Amino acid sequence: MNIAIVNDERFTQEQVYSLIKNRRPACQVEVFATGEELLAAGHGFDLVFLDIQKEQEFMEVFDRVVEKAVKQKEPEQETILIRAKSKGFTINRSDIIYIENRGKKVEIHTVDDGVPIEIYATMEELTHKLGEAFYRCHRGYLVNMEHITEYDSDTISLEGGAKVYLSKKKHGEFVKAYMRYLRNGGGCCV
Repeated sequence: MNIAIVNDERFTQEQVYSLIKNRRPACQVEVFATGEELLAAGHGFDLVFLDIQKEQEFMEVFDRVVEKAVKQKEPEQETILIRAKSKGFTINRSDIIYIENRGKKVEIHTVDDGVPIEIYATMEELTHKLGEAFYRCHRGYLVNMEHITEYDSDTISLEGGAKVYLSKKKHGEFVKAYMRYLRNGGGCCV
């Protein structure tokens, strides 16, 4: 976890820095005298403590704040209910690599190397149900952007070696959606 301390009093900076390092040694802590210095650092932080006035109160709430930040930072395993034939089961949304249209059925390909899950559903229904981390790159495919390893003008490569078609009409829209996904916590752009 990356933490920034912004305080113009050297003594307070040192005290708070020591407190954080004693309680959470794995945290990366940077100290700044002003907000301008913080902005000039050029990168983000998970927590920023500004102008700490009462060290005792800070110590009382520090652990609660860090625990809450850690929980928010951890990706939540969101499950979905799948009904296939006469049974139903749940899978983690993040375990879905891609979905392939097969007429009236769809095949759900997951990180498990087993046989794809075949269900009766429409691509429109699944696109709506799965949310923004999934992109309909072609009429026959819906990909989980979390599992993209590479793309070019007409193909998206996914973890596990699968390749799916990328419609030429959707290439520009896909690139924007993928960059937005990466900027909003799905990874980083270099």
